[in-house]
Amino acid sequence: MKGIQKQLVLSSDVGSYILAAAFLGVLITMSALSPGAGAATYFYTTESAYLADLSTYGLTPLVESFEDDVAWGGVRSSIPGGSQTAPEITSQGITWSANNEIGQVTTGEGPVRTGLWGFFTLPHGDFPNGITDGFISTGIETLYAAGGWFETNTPYAAIVFILEGDEMNPVDFDGDNVLTTAHKFFGVIDTNGFSFIEYRETEGEIGDQKYMYADDFTFGLPGAGTPTPSASPTPVPACLHHGDVDFNGSNTAEDAQTTFFFALEILEPTYSEFCAADCNDDTVVTAGDAQQIFNAALGLVECSEGLN
Repeated sequence: MKGIQKQLVLSSDVGSYILAAAFLGVLITMSALSPGAGAATYFYTTESAYLADLSTYGLTPLVESFEDDVAWGGVRSSIPGGSQTAPEITSQGITWSANNEIGQVTTGEGPVRTGLWGFFTLPHGDFPNGITDGFISTGIETLYAAGGWFETNTPYAAIVFILEGDEMNPVDFDGDNVLTTAHKFFGVIDTNGFSFIEYRETEGEIGDQKYMYADDFTFGLPGAGTPTPSASPTPVPACLHHGDVDFNGSNTAEDAQTTFFFALEILEPTYSEFCAADCNDDTVVTAGDAQQIFNAALGLVECSEGLN
């Protein structure tokens, strides 16, 4: 959650406020994809929701912040020290490489979100051969989730994730994939698992190259003693669109208020909270959902599934 320490009192005219906000089109883009039979892929643009679902799926988080000098000390680039690169680096069972044959991996102070070092590649892509900036993480064991914080110094750029080289089904975060000079989180969970993932910038071209930098990754590995999803996929929790966000058995004004805060991104929902708040079952949470839940609390309407 984003530090909300006290709730606002929901007044009698909250309906008019919620209805007005609905026209602003504020929405949350935490949506599900279905790339193939037996697969379940989810993407995230908020780290807290991503981390919550790692726990939901019984995955063990592995954090990479590029600070370990044992693994990364040989690729510390700086203005006084010049560029220090390598074709690839393996750290904590994950190998990092560029997405092209001429690229090398390095770390520097410029891309830092936390600590002293962030990650990038040099050169940035292979534009003469039509390859934009990007890099790849390859797991020694199967990965089930990957997420990190990305930025650019050449706005505006954009990012997609490509699992297992599947160019036909890139994860584009439903269009909410713009990179700016401020770090933004992007993550994906795939319950079938993947051996490697590419993070690719998509807007660059010759004459207008776009560069991408990253820091603070969290991967999802199989939890100790839990089944491997590729052999027995982790069941996706039922996505119930009933408006009962606090799961107390009824639709209330508090449910509407919480949904409104989700829509404004003041609060960040878990998977189950997101489903409940998506009252009209259109895969996004908006102020319109909050309005509908408020009306349901008044007994005027029901959400798409209603409460038994």
